[in-house]
Amino acid sequence: MKSAHLILKDNGQAFLYSNSLTKVNLWISSKPYLRLNWKELTPNEKLKFINEALDNSKTGIEKPTSFKDVGKELLGAYGFSTWNELFKKAKLCYIDLENELYIFTPSIYDSRTGGHEGVKEGIAKMPVDAAPEEIFATLEKVMERSL
Repeated sequence: MKSAHLILKDNGQAFLYSNSLTKVNLWISSKPYLRLNWKELTPNEKLKFINEALDNSKTGIEKPTSFKDVGKELLGAYGFSTWNELFKKAKLCYIDLENELYIFTPSIYDSRTGGHEGVKEGIAKMPVDAAPEEIFATLEKVMERSL
């Protein structure tokens, strides 16, 4: 499985990054750390960026020596100093690729713990060969459940 995370701010900015699986089965954020003006992108352009993030999702990587450093790298790449700044006024969604299906899982950020929780009843699946417009109509519906 390949995985990425999309953060869509109310102002139209999007932050998209890969998730990679360590040898000890922990998912961590990984490059590329894409910052996009989501409202100005066409569905084809959005799909290109999502596929770039998914293509860079790795499995079997070494566990980092410091998870704090991984977080600092991601926040720094986006110009934020705290998770609360990044996730404030944002919709969140995990995007996974498995068996030729995009799997969209809305997530909710818990500012008290700094963690994410997937909203399991909000999951939607789309075939990778669906029309980009159809894929993003589904993604938008899913992201409404992340609030």
